[in-house]
Amino acid sequence: LEARLSGNLAVARSSLAGSRADLLGQQRDTTDVVPNARLSGVVAPTPSLAFSASVATAARLPNLVELFGDGAFLVGDTRLRSERGLSLDAGAVWRGRLHSISGTIELRGFGLFSRDLIRWVRTSRFTATPQNIDRARVLGTEMGTRLRFGEHLGFVGALTYMQSLDLERERDLPLRPRLSLHARPEVSLSLGRGVTGSAFMDVNHQSASSVDPAALVRVRGRTTFGAGVSLSFAHGRARLDLLARDLLDAGPSDLLGFPLPGRRFSASLSLLQGVAR
Repeated sequence: LEARLSGNLAVARSSLAGSRADLLGQQRDTTDVVPNARLSGVVAPTPSLAFSASVATAARLPNLVELFGDGAFLVGDTRLRSERGLSLDAGAVWRGRLHSISGTIELRGFGLFSRDLIRWVRTSRFTATPQNIDRARVLGTEMGTRLRFGEHLGFVGALTYMQSLDLERERDLPLRPRLSLHARPEVSLSLGRGVTGSAFMDVNHQSASSVDPAALVRVRGRTTFGAGVSLSFAHGRARLDLLARDLLDAGPSDLLGFPLPGRRFSASLSLLQGVAR
């Protein structure tokens, strides 16, 4: 059984001059007092199982990109207010072995209740700007796993589902997909003479999301597949990696509408020199 209480207080003084065309000549002087506190605990009834939970109040100052943009596609806003909110989470972790299966499984639920949450909103096809939301709520769950089945088979996976809501408009927050998924089965073999090999396939999925507060414009969901082979020589002193991404050439776009690279391949050779002891 373990419990922890932590906190800090930051004071920030800023003098900001607007960089956008509609804010030129405007200056904003502010003093922010930012308190953060967190209470967390964990209970481990057995060596392989642990339950944890935490509650926290926090605040976050706008960062430089949110205030001033990137000079190209992200347009900043020096009028942004600091985010403030309450977060809750609880979960369980299993780590151990069950017959021939070993590894780690984690399941967690979380909630975030915010005031003045900073969100990015598309203002044209290829530009976005941040805005404050008076009240927002994000509820979700996530699961992660890393398993081995005997000596040769493995699996890595992660799943996140969340519902993010603008409580004033009662609509989903822009640019926040509800579902994200990653799955990667793999097999590894010993080929003899100091040579080992492994191969994997993976799938990545992200669900559709909106790009504007009214949810009139949608970014379609995207799913990509990949595969790879790795060979290790000379008892681990050299490794050859062959990778393929987006095998079906889905050619998706990012959240700003820019096309992502389609089908692509790469190869790398790594050499590791042993260290004398």
